Amino acid sequence: MENWKWHYDFIDMIKKGKPNEAHIAIHQWHEFCYLNHINFKVITQNIDGYDAQILRSSKVIPNKSVINAFTDELIELHGNV
Repeated sequence: MENWKWHYDFIDMIKKGKPNEAHIAIHQWHEFCYLNHINFKVITQNIDGYDAQILRSSKVIPNKSVINAFTDELIELHGNV
């Protein structure tokens, strides 16, 4: 039961938070690489989903409506909540 409490508390915390400057910098670097035809992957251990959230917001990179763990653009080593 304690595990589920942590899980739901963590989800509430994620909903109240937002991507920070590091997430934004990685997003800007990803867009730069895309525009300059540089192969670039984001590999993260975070399970908060912020990396996927910010990549989906890209106005430069097309087809970002669905980004899940282990896509070509984003590899979430531990999955996500």
